[in-house]
Amino acid sequence: MRYSGPSVVGLSVTARSVCAVALHGGRVVWNRHAARSSGQPLEESLTELLAALPKTVLFRARVHACVGPQNAQVRDLGDHGWSRNRPLARAIVAENPGRFFLVNGSAVVTTEVQRLADGNVLVGAIDRGVMDAIASVCDQLKLRLVLVAPAAAVLGFGIAGDQAVLEDDDLAIMATYHHGQLASCRRVRSAELPPRPDVEMALHGTLAELDCAERFVASFGAARAAQSVQLAVRPRRHTSGSKRRVIAAAAACAMAAGFALIAPPVAAAHRARSARYARAAMARSGERALSAERHLDDAIVTLRELNGFVSETRSATLVLASLSEAIEPPTMLLSLQADTLGGTMVALTPRAATLMRMLDSVPQIKDGRIIG
Repeated sequence: MRYSGPSVVGLSVTARSVCAVALHGGRVVWNRHAARSSGQPLEESLTELLAALPKTVLFRARVHACVGPQNAQVRDLGDHGWSRNRPLARAIVAENPGRFFLVNGSAVVTTEVQRLADGNVLVGAIDRGVMDAIASVCDQLKLRLVLVAPAAAVLGFGIAGDQAVLEDDDLAIMATYHHGQLASCRRVRSAELPPRPDVEMALHGTLAELDCAERFVASFGAARAAQSVQLAVRPRRHTSGSKRRVIAAAAACAMAAGFALIAPPVAAAHRARSARYARAAMARSGERALSAERHLDDAIVTLRELNGFVSETRSATLVLASLSEAIEPPTMLLSLQADTLGGTMVALTPRAATLMRMLDSVPQIKDGRIIG
């Protein structure tokens, strides 16, 4: 089959298999599935799979990849005050992903955040090793990697209904969607899934024409996903070595030419500015001028101290609001004492462990411990 123009390759990675489909003009022009053995490196499986792409696809394609629940997670951050600010929420999660995800000591890459209709915020995390393997193989095969997302974020684009289930070894995800966008997601053990008739998915019409179509639903959804997918990592596009050298040489030439043109005027301006400063220094004499300068210095010091105090002070109102939202009956908070270094609280609760789980959702409380 021959066709011209760019194509999109959807790639899905799970613990036991890798799958890929190529779309051109909205139709599937190529698909392939490969099982993964327990000891086989992911790079080897991906290289074998993607190297089989038709040449007309291989040198023109954009890759949209997704990762199964074994190596990717989605977390609902709720509706805290800070979570409504998407850049702030993204920065907080990226700085300390272990607070929000089960990382088990492995490095993860966090996605952009997605705000739901009810005000809650979703964020995803992808195992860095899997992410690096996908990027390395795409770079090796000269493919442009556009995005990598959790499979839960793209399944909605591969189904005709609003519910999807994806199994990945002993884990599975059960998700609901609204116009293709993820609305809710729950990660469970595969053994906890309801009987098959209750979780059957309505596949997209184009996908349903393929043999064993259900195994390609994630890769097909990834191929159809584009800018509308928010729960994704979008790697920066790298240029080839020769192209980078040409760009660097052109930039160096432009900078040299610019410096040659602006150096004389800049030097003259610098000399004039130095002369003005010298005249001003000689003119600053007298007790009144010195006194005004001392008062100005004192005011600047005072303003800096006030600014430092304001920036380091936590809002007691936000702390109390977060505690009130997190603590649920029958647990009761009896007293709270806090300063800039920490604090203590006295609470009445049936189980201390239940209270600690509630306090985990309070962003202002870190390293909580039971002392009595």
